[in-house]
Amino acid sequence: SSVSGLQTQQTKDTAALINLMSVSGKNHLRVIASDRTHNGITFTVNPDGTVNASGTATANAYIQISSIPADSSLFDGSYRLCGCPTGGSRQSYAQYAALSSYARYDYGESVSLIPTEGLTGNVGVIIMIYSGYTADNVIFKPMVCKAVDYLVYPEFAEYCPTLPELYEMVKSYHP
Repeated sequence: SSVSGLQTQQTKDTAALINLMSVSGKNHLRVIASDRTHNGITFTVNPDGTVNASGTATANAYIQISSIPADSSLFDGSYRLCGCPTGGSRQSYAQYAALSSYARYDYGESVSLIPTEGLTGNVGVIIMIYSGYTADNVIFKPMVCKAVDYLVYPEFAEYCPTLPELYEMVKSYHP
């Protein structure tokens, strides 16, 4: 029947779209942090950009995993910060982007990155384990992606540089 043929094509199209998104720069957040132990929590930064947190926080424990220039196009309102495991709260853990009065918290549901008009400098992207919380290998999968991509396929994808970023990287090696 033509209906089942259409559904099969939609399934193939969806699979192709998900594959394309997962390998073509869906994640615009480059994690640049190194392993760190802070206030009882050990943060382990994995090669794929995920971050494991373990231990009991004797006070608020954090790791800054990245920074994004406040004038970046990622703050045009169409991108989301995501990758905090479900169960986040102000009593357990969070992932957030902050600079001065700008703060956007992801507690496991993702959050829109709204414009940062009037701010200069870099917006820090931070993982926080709140004081008193015991993290038993809590795995963060930090990602900044287009809201539409997140809606279609919210799963984590490793950071992949854009073509302009790759060009700048190559130029820096061969001036």
